[in-house]
Amino acid sequence: INPVTIIFTSLLLRKAIKTWTSALEFAARTGTDNIWVRETKKKLARVEKLYFDEYLDPQIEARLDQASDEEAEAEQVAAKAEKGEAEQPPPAPEPTP
Repeated sequence: INPVTIIFTSLLLRKAIKTWTSALEFAARTGTDNIWVRETKKKLARVEKLYFDEYLDPQIEARLDQASDEEAEAEQVAAKAEKGEAEQPPPAPEPTP
């Protein structure tokens, strides 16, 4: 299997886990208990098992963390660009005599 495919799949699984966990926390806070909540709990358990059994590898985790950091940086740059806050280059170091 292509390493990029593994990383991409792992990243998607992590995002699904995060999204479903967040949604279930909201449901718990609001006292919601319906078929969607019960099915989401089942799906979350299945995805967590798949992720932890198949994709939890220290090397893959390191790459995923790096990919997540890069994605977060890109989102911040895009948000600043939307606001018209072009990123300024850092000031040049002063020359030493």
